[in-house]
Amino acid sequence: MGGVLQRLIKCFAMIKDEVDIVEDWLRHTLDLFGAGNVYVLDNESTDGTESILRHYRPHVWSESVKASVEGPSKGQLITSLMHEHKDECDVLVPIDGDEFIGLQNSWDRDAIIAEFERLDLRQYGRFKFTLNYDAIAAADEDNFPVRSLNNFSVTSYEFFGDTYKDFAKVFYSAEPFIRSDNGNHFGESSHPSVQYTSLWLYHYSLRSLRQFEKKILNAAAYTNYWKTHRYSRHWKAAYEAYLEGRFREHYEAQLGRLRQQRRMTWPAARLRALDLDPRLPARVGPLEPIADRVPD
Repeated sequence: MGGVLQRLIKCFAMIKDEVDIVEDWLRHTLDLFGAGNVYVLDNESTDGTESILRHYRPHVWSESVKASVEGPSKGQLITSLMHEHKDECDVLVPIDGDEFIGLQNSWDRDAIIAEFERLDLRQYGRFKFTLNYDAIAAADEDNFPVRSLNNFSVTSYEFFGDTYKDFAKVFYSAEPFIRSDNGNHFGESSHPSVQYTSLWLYHYSLRSLRQFEKKILNAAAYTNYWKTHRYSRHWKAAYEAYLEGRFREHYEAQLGRLRQQRRMTWPAARLRALDLDPRLPARVGPLEPIADRVPD
């Protein structure tokens, strides 16, 4: 799993119904931060996610919770867990279970760790994943979505159109950390300065039509069907499309807005190497067919 971290970094996530991607996410994140430094809150998954999490104990701490916008919210639960461990580490990294940390042109572990080591923790309280690679997926199902998707759009969450929104995902220097938020976009630190890093997030939000439908129905339940709250308006639009029988059209329109700017195979190659890494727990899920494991 490469060199040893000089700084102690702890990673936190809340997930729900991510059985198609959670094991690859766990292995990638464990490879970066090491056993005992990955914490997962499972928001009442019903698709087998929780069983995979049990398999990875004690390497990964996990617990089942019930989160909703009425409270306790995702942001509140993640913040509480981060406060429990902030005195044990130098850096706190909250991400989602469909987000993989990398660099612009690689998933090389040592290069990623070097970027974390370069952070100026004395001068900055918050750090930003400056840009995202958003995966572009067809509607068809695939058992290994992270590995099968190789077309990506480069996205800056700092802007919506020409409007600056300060929306890029953040992580924190541990000592001045105050709170995270529901999407890990803003948060708060007693040290107000922010540093833009060379770390990118590879975001696999849309992986198939069926997966996206489940994601939208879960979002609807989380927000109490937007009866009293305005959270996640983009998910609300998808839910309305579902109710009106035009969900596939909406899904394909979402993909159509993403420009195919990069084609890459290194995520799949890295995950296939981790499948066989003896320093990680044996995979609990199925392996790809042998023919699919040949590098592109």
